[in-house]
Amino acid sequence: MAWWVRGRSNARGALLEPLLPRLDANSEVPDGVGDALAPFAWFLTRAEEGIPLTEKHNLGRDFVRKAAGRWNWWELPGQPMREDDVVELWVLHEFAIARKLVRRRGRKLLATPAARRCLKDAEELWRTVAGGLVAGGGFFDAVAELTLAVLILKGETTTDDIVTTITAMLAEEGWGTGNQMDPRASVDERDVDMVMWELRHLAKPFGLMVEKGDWSARSLALTEVGAAAALEALRARAAAPRNDVY
Repeated sequence: MAWWVRGRSNARGALLEPLLPRLDANSEVPDGVGDALAPFAWFLTRAEEGIPLTEKHNLGRDFVRKAAGRWNWWELPGQPMREDDVVELWVLHEFAIARKLVRRRGRKLLATPAARRCLKDAEELWRTVAGGLVAGGGFFDAVAELTLAVLILKGETTTDDIVTTITAMLAEEGWGTGNQMDPRASVDERDVDMVMWELRHLAKPFGLMVEKGDWSARSLALTEVGAAAALEALRARAAAPRNDVY
């Protein structure tokens, strides 16, 4: 795992190195995982029965409203009209697709054998969720990796502090804005803040992260289950083949 902390950014290495002893330890399923992952388990259980889809393969309106009511995901007047109205549900759907836990058959969303294994084994479900937090080699994963590391080591931290801390590390590692007119332009804080927004929305329906404060002074913290999942995600990250970025 030692290679994981080595890179172009010395600051990144200094942040990650204290985590290495904790990543060597065997991970255990944390207490409270059943409650934290209950919405996702419910979603997969419904997929075992077959979730109705629209013509464009979005989740059907009746199901969207049932999910929003079941998990208190709707606080506006009236009722949601489509899947995109309920961010938490959209996240669960996209995550299940990415982890190959569901598949489409006609206008039904069905659970795969992997999903059925998760429903029978809480540890399998938890490790599947944890493994999906930082699952690739893209910019989202680079931001998620460092954000989770900061929250594990420092606890509750303002989003501004996280962004300031990790943006310089990402730039030193070689990440750019991705602008086609200038692909080597260094990443800036706006890029990082946008991806952190995605990470917050990914973590929320799994009960892994909480937000505090308001728009002027927002902070993030991992729940007990979230801290364990973050360590598991980074353990898998550290053990994966190395990918350089340019």
